[in-house]
Amino acid sequence: MPKALQVQLVDQAVITRLVDLAPRPLLPGQVRIAVAYSSINFKDYLACQYQGGVIRHYPMVPGIDASGVVIETADPHFHVGDQVLISGYEFGVSEPGGYQTEVVIEARRVLALPDGLTLRTAMVVGTAGLAAWLAVDAISNQGVLDHQAPLLVTGASGGVGSLALAFLSALGYQDNTALTRQTKLDEQLTNLGATELIDANQWQALPAKPLLTGRYQALIDTIGGKLTGQALAQLKPRGLAALVGNAASNELPTTVLPFILRGISVAGIDVVNLPMVERVAAWTAIGQIWGQVNYPYVQEVALADLSAMLARFNKQTHFGRFLVKVNDI
Repeated sequence: MPKALQVQLVDQAVITRLVDLAPRPLLPGQVRIAVAYSSINFKDYLACQYQGGVIRHYPMVPGIDASGVVIETADPHFHVGDQVLISGYEFGVSEPGGYQTEVVIEARRVLALPDGLTLRTAMVVGTAGLAAWLAVDAISNQGVLDHQAPLLVTGASGGVGSLALAFLSALGYQDNTALTRQTKLDEQLTNLGATELIDANQWQALPAKPLLTGRYQALIDTIGGKLTGQALAQLKPRGLAALVGNAASNELPTTVLPFILRGISVAGIDVVNLPMVERVAAWTAIGQIWGQVNYPYVQEVALADLSAMLARFNKQTHFGRFLVKVNDI
């Protein structure tokens, strides 16, 4: 029988359990996938917290991405043996996600594995890497940005931030500042492409002004909250901010002054409802550049041990990417 890590709500507490699931029948337009890998994203951590704001009904199988092999198909676009990946939409949120040995899903939400990626490396990238790439792509397409432009990545020790640094370095950007609370990671972040590290705690002393000295031409922000407002105030004229996440807060304390006096722009990065044509293009681009990306900071965990790992995973202490090995494929 298929196995899954399931989150359940018991007496106003969320618990995780490894359970057996009854096989689901395959309907027209669906495919059955033997899952090889998934990953742990911050959203998956929230899915296992009481009132984490992710899971809409219980029980649920979390895991917002997965890679694997088609083992049964009722759709002409896929064949048995095809290597595929899944990310986004309601996967792992309101529909069973990647933390299970078999996934039954509509074929229109499945991507063929791009050239340049394996089932494993696709989940080293995962949803976090897709978000990072979209943010990097947004600022790379800014007309005034060159490879010597000073860039800022917040939350640099997390999955999105660390992969953003690696992508920027692979693309040749040479002035990448990493903002992090994990000050002991200077060697690792430098290896990923950071040329300067800033302790996020030091920014608490910055004056509460709507505009600060312009230091950065572009921002990739993964955290939200006060630090994001301070980062926006330090963007140079015609700067661009790609807003990716809310690891610290959903709030954004700022004013209109950076926008109307410096002409900065904001790009919102949405990986949940990204149209499939754009999703395929992004994954294709990731596959094309992945051979040039230096990203060694990956920890693997078996499905049977995932519950314990999720209990320890949090935004203050984790670094790099956590790969979930679901099946030996």
